[in-house]
Amino acid sequence: MKKNKLILILMLIINVLVHLPVLFNPLSYNNECIYLTLGQAFNKGLGFYKDISYNKPLLLYPVAVLTQGKFFWFRLFIIIINTINVVLVAEIAKKILKNKTASIISAFF
Repeated sequence: MKKNKLILILMLIINVLVHLPVLFNPLSYNNECIYLTLGQAFNKGLGFYKDISYNKPLLLYPVAVLTQGKFFWFRLFIIIINTINVVLVAEIAKKILKNKTASIISAFF
């Protein structure tokens, strides 16, 4: 296995381990309640930007709808998206920069 792939796998494992405790935390962070409220409103037939709105990225709305107001599933989905983001940043950095520099930048992104 190449050294870069090993570093990427290590970063992904660390990413998941760091975020894993959030799945079982009974408290909500940031705007999670707002996202889930918007998802529940959409499930009741209200339309985004017509009946309800909030100034956050559009992908959060469908995620909130799919998780049906459950913090665990919402947080798990965010962890999955974050892990995919780490891979994408690593690949983009590898194409733009030298491999060693790409690994360092990906670790901090």
